[in-house]
Amino acid sequence: MTDKRPSVGRSWLRAITARLGIVAAALVVSTSALAQCTSGSLQGVLTPTATFQTVTVPAGGPSYYEFAATTGSTYTFTMCQGGGSAGGDDSYLTLANTTPTSIQVADDQCGAASELVWVATSTGTFRMYVSNFVCDPRPVDYTLAYKVVAPGGGGPVQSDLCSGAVAITCAQSPISGTTIGSTQDPIPCTLAGNGFNALQQAVWYKYVGDNQQVTVNTCALGYDTRITVFSGSCASLTCVGGNDDFCGLASQVTWNANTGTDYYIAIHGFGATATGNFTLTLTCTSLCLPLPANDDCALASPLTIGAPATQAAPTVRTPAPRATPLVLPPSPHCPMCSTPS
Repeated sequence: MTDKRPSVGRSWLRAITARLGIVAAALVVSTSALAQCTSGSLQGVLTPTATFQTVTVPAGGPSYYEFAATTGSTYTFTMCQGGGSAGGDDSYLTLANTTPTSIQVADDQCGAASELVWVATSTGTFRMYVSNFVCDPRPVDYTLAYKVVAPGGGGPVQSDLCSGAVAITCAQSPISGTTIGSTQDPIPCTLAGNGFNALQQAVWYKYVGDNQQVTVNTCALGYDTRITVFSGSCASLTCVGGNDDFCGLASQVTWNANTGTDYYIAIHGFGATATGNFTLTLTCTSLCLPLPANDDCALASPLTIGAPATQAAPTVRTPAPRATPLVLPPSPHCPMCSTPS
């Protein structure tokens, strides 16, 4: 993510976050509330329907809209589709309850504009805070598009198909989701314990490779889930990793997300018809690179007096940006793609 405004402080935050992954993200959260923006005044009340509606969010703020949510329904608030727009600005969305406590955030889903998709885990009144990154006043008018899809009606659940996979980042974690009402998809991988191309009720997310090691799990809230991660395209999926029952009946997968590669994350259940609500947690750290064979003292390479010694170049833990994607084999020192338990 790159902030296009000339603020030195904000540019520094963006650069540090991009290089240090979740460590920097944690630092920003603690110093400038990157994970949320729950300040501002009430701008109005929204009544989402099954089709996109729009509302003009005037320059200024930050401010918020209230709306009534129903358990299991999928709510979309966006400046990326449905007539929504940030007017070329760097927008930021925060979903919160009325306390207010942040539930989910969204930033840079389409360029610098934002889109937040949330499956309601309870019925009640909630708030959608609309601001400039991170919690600055909006310099221009925004157009916020919004809609709701009821469970089992009004259309498929959000990201029901691979072709409709919702792009996600670690900055959005945790993400609420559901497979209730989803269609059965063939899962062309056996690493989560299912048969090859077994039909499973699944929803899909997309992670754009950014040279970080990514861990996804449903440990916080999950029915009997399975997770399978693919690279490539929806028309030609290549299995990267999968897991079943990493933490109780929930799942976890870790992999190197290389720049230049798209990754598709399928959340599905144990069995062809198992469905439920889940919370998807993402964690990003530096790439896990292979270590030299003599990295440990016990594996020291012998030296012969008078003979030249050879040694592989040192491993660089945080590689500099490069023109071509960095593709690395798994390292036994790293918790790479989890396997079924």
